[in-house]
Amino acid sequence: MRFNKYYKMHNPGMYYINPEIDTIEYIDKRERTVDLRKQNVVTRDNMSLYIDAVLFFRIFDSLKARFAATDLGSQIQNLAITTMRNVISGLTMQEFLEKKDDIDDKIQEQVGPIAA
Repeated sequence: MRFNKYYKMHNPGMYYINPEIDTIEYIDKRERTVDLRKQNVVTRDNMSLYIDAVLFFRIFDSLKARFAATDLGSQIQNLAITTMRNVISGLTMQEFLEKKDDIDDKIQEQVGPIAA
């Protein structure tokens, strides 16, 4: 960043940085794990469930991750929680117990394009 505005993205290697006008920001592109807090979900047949989940995400586009969202981690976390609650609330308790893999796929289909 130059004068606190986006200037250029560098690939790994050696570059000259003027410390008076340039700053460097590092973005971690490794896969991150977030433990989602317990959620109370009511199924379609009015059964109350407590759901505990783990979220895995990774940053592919550093520029979007830095400038498109103020707090990317919490926004992805809230999106995943909301989507999980919406998908599970549309199922009965029996469907929830039988179709866990399908639930995972539905959540990934809904969160994936938005988070990308």
